[in-house]
Formats: sequence, C-alpha cells, structure tokens
Amino acid sequence: MGGQRVAFGQAPRRLSGGAITEVLSFTLTGTSDAWAGPLVLRLYPVTDDRDQPRLEQAIQNGAAEAGFPAPQVLLAHCEPDVLGQMFVVMQRMPGRAFLRGIRWDQFTRDFPRVIVAWPALLARLQKRLHELDPSSVLEATAILKLPPSSVSTRRHVDFVERRMEEFGGDGAREALEWVRANEPPQPPSPSVVHGDLWPANVLLKRGNLTGVVDWNVAAVGDPALDVGFAKAGLALIPAPFPPPPPIRQGLTAAGGSVARRFHEQYNNLRPIAAERVQYFEALRCLFQLATVVRFRAEVALGMTPSHPRPPWDRGVPALTKYFTAVSGVPIQVP
Repeated sequence: MGGQRVAFGQAPRRLSGGAITEVLSFTLTGTSDAWAGPLVLRLYPVTDDRDQPRLEQAIQNGAAEAGFPAPQVLLAHCEPDVLGQMFVVMQRMPGRAFLRGIRWDQFTRDFPRVIVAWPALLARLQKRLHELDPSSVLEATAILKLPPSSVSTRRHVDFVERRMEEFGGDGAREALEWVRANEPPQPPSPSVVHGDLWPANVLLKRGNLTGVVDWNVAAVGDPALDVGFAKAGLALIPAPFPPPPPIRQGLTAAGGSVARRFHEQYNNLRPIAAERVQYFEALRCLFQLATVVRFRAEVALGMTPSHPRPPWDRGVPALTKYFTAVSGVPIQVP
C-alpha cells in the first residue's frame, strides 16, 4: 500500500447483521489517513450484480461529501479474483445500533425505546437525508461510469418485475399488473434515499447520531420509497421472527403504532402524498417476496441457493397479507 509495510492490527471478525452480505471488522498497522482507523470489509454473494460494490461506493461517498454520516468507501472491488467474492472496504462508524438485532429475543430490551423515540428520530433522519443535494452522489456515479439507471429508485421496481416474472408463478401476476399500473412518476426534484432505515442500521453515541450503515438498496429518486419501505417494515413487526402468541400480539400492535406515528411526523416535517407512500409500502412487500421466491425455486430444483435463506422466508404470510391490505390485490407465491 503505497510502499508501506501493512499488517493486520486486529484480524477480521464477523459483525452482527448482514443477512445477505458478510460483514467483518478489522484494523491495519503501517497505514495512514483514512486507512488508519477501524475498518469494515463487506463481502457480496457471487450472484450479485457486478456494479453493486461501486454503486454503494458512489452513494455512500456522495452522501458523506454532502455532510451525511455515511461510511466512506475506501476500496470497491467488483471481481471475485482476490477474495473469491466482490467486496468493499469502508470506514467503521462509531456508536451503537439503536436496535440490537432483528429477532424478537434480541431486540426486546431495546423495543420500549423504539416505541417512544424511534418515530420522531426516523422522521428527522429521513428529512435530513431527503433534503441533501443529490449532485455529489450523481457526480460520483458518473465518475465511476455507472449508468444513471443503476442509481435510480426505479431499479427496485425492475428487480421486482424480473424476479416475480421468473419465479413468482401465476399467483403473483395480478400483483405485478398492479405494480406497473400504479407506479408514480419520478418527482421533479429527486432525493437520496437509503431504503433500509431500520433501527439496527442507525448508530448513536451518547444520544447523538454517529452513522447510518447498510446502504445496499440506496438510490436517488422518490423519497416516498424511504417512507413507504420504513413504514411497512415497522408495521410488519415482529415478522419475520415472530415470538409466542401472547408476545406477538403486543409487538404487532406496537409496530403498527410506531409505523403510523412515524408517517405522521415525517408528513408534518415534509408533506408527501399518501398514495405515493402506499405504493412503496406495497413494493416493499414484493421486494422481500422477490428474494424469497428465487430461493425457494432453487431449493425446489435441488440447486445450491445463490444466497443464504432470506429472513423473510419465514414471514411470507405477513408480507402477502400486508400487500393485499395496501393494494387491494390478492397474491400467492410458491
């Protein structure tokens, strides 16, 4: 590295999270500048799009340049020739996640704080992100020679259409027709969106925001995607890891309350059309279902799955029920 003798100060060790990608922390000795602090290595499945590491590099570095606490990506490698997988190396942000874990038995101790504080915190955080000037992200995208379509929120609609057409079966056809017929036009002033602003992806230290992580579905486009994706995720609590029934009913009611209060507080800060949010609530359900149907198809064919078992494979009934409640359209998946 620039003629310096570099070694591990701390050997790579796995971090929690990373349902699809593998995430490890490490430090180096013999380095300077940005490489001298705590670092994170993110490994991608071999089936991921070849542009994904550079896409995250463009969005995270562009957001950081605009003043948002995103980890700076120091290296993005889009071939599996070095580690057997594509990867990025980025700075590790300080602080602790607002919510520790995604299983009910992991987050129970933090959930009272989620009920009380998360709606307002998330509304303010999304407002701050959505009001960033996206030009630094778009410039980074152009420098890395990524096509504009790769950074658009429209890519998530494309993903759902491709996966559900190939693996969703006849029971998903009406849902796909609804997605195509009801897609809102892109807003005249696009925003940077994160796409997964779940409490476990927001880091705090002594009550202050220190970082936002897991930008793998981030994009530039309609801020309603962030609002709708987050609202659906909160309303679906405790899926996909439901606890025993007495606890489940309480968590379900609390999750619905947190979702509604978040939407109301965001709307007070930055009004947004309800029908746009509803569209992206429905799309969030199909986005998760799209990962499940491919996994199930590969297992049914006796293939080695291209990704680990998606967490939402356990939550399909909750996803289909929520999609139908929002869209009015029934859906069944294999």
